[in-house]
Amino acid sequence: MIVDFARWLSLKRIAAATKSEALAADSMHFSSDIVASGLALCGITAAFYGYPEGDALAALGLALFIGVAGLKIGRRTVNTLVDTAPKGLTSQIRSIAQSVPGVIAVEALRLRPAGAEVFGDIAITVSRTLPLENAAAIEANVAAAIAAGHPEVALTVTARPTALDDETILERVLLIAAKRHVPVHHVTLQEIDGRTSISFDVELDGRMAHGNAHEIASGLEMEIGRELGSDIEVESHIEPLEPRQLKGHPVPEEIRAEVALVLAEMSTNGPIRDVHSVRVRKTPDGLVVNYHCRVSPYLSVGEVHDYVDALDHKMRGAFPGIVRIVGHAEPLRT
Repeated sequence: MIVDFARWLSLKRIAAATKSEALAADSMHFSSDIVASGLALCGITAAFYGYPEGDALAALGLALFIGVAGLKIGRRTVNTLVDTAPKGLTSQIRSIAQSVPGVIAVEALRLRPAGAEVFGDIAITVSRTLPLENAAAIEANVAAAIAAGHPEVALTVTARPTALDDETILERVLLIAAKRHVPVHHVTLQEIDGRTSISFDVELDGRMAHGNAHEIASGLEMEIGRELGSDIEVESHIEPLEPRQLKGHPVPEEIRAEVALVLAEMSTNGPIRDVHSVRVRKTPDGLVVNYHCRVSPYLSVGEVHDYVDALDHKMRGAFPGIVRIVGHAEPLRT
């Protein structure tokens, strides 16, 4: 009995660590030997002291023990065959996943034990306005959080985009355009007599036939209408997108210095300060000018855009050869 007890204890510990049903059944076999021997000794002892019914009671007790043990083993075996997850594990993993920032809800979770490990997949919902990189990062964070709490669990995480109730019309328009790979800008929203009007600029290849460009713009308008409702007015303006990569080279220093001087003079005593990093390149289409400047950090984005745009127009008037001018505004150093 002592030897069987030692073997039972060892097998039980290993079976629990490896989640092996075979070792668990073997440990149960030794436990039944221990109980059978113990009950037999009790029955013999009772009979020896004048209680012959003790032997029958010991036999009944042994039969009951074997029946209960068999039911436990059978239940565990059936659970393994039908891929039943360990009790409570599903709710624990669901709770961990839902606590990860960016996860809206756990849509589906399936677990399947395989020996000491548990495999499966989990589907989470995230905002459909998120960039793909952010959605992938949320998936990785969910997998890491589950692995930290349950190292024996290996799950495939899938993020499914979903529309949120707090999505703005602007976000929905930009999302639809991004899905169709159509660049849009200058999105304007208006409320006219209780009806929403949306207008925006669409950038398409300037070499494309206008008929094809109109089909793309109309398709985008129809998709936005389906998303937002038939009572929404949608209008688009097509602008040419320059897909070519212009080849150029720096202009002589005297020309660059002249452009830089005029930029500095035109921005004197205005909101634009400290014009620097002026670069001028000559291309087959004309001059391309890039410069940096500084503005008050307390101005709004719209105000800064207007000031820089006004300076750009003045420079185009002073230098008709300029085809593109890009002003990069930086906050004034305090």
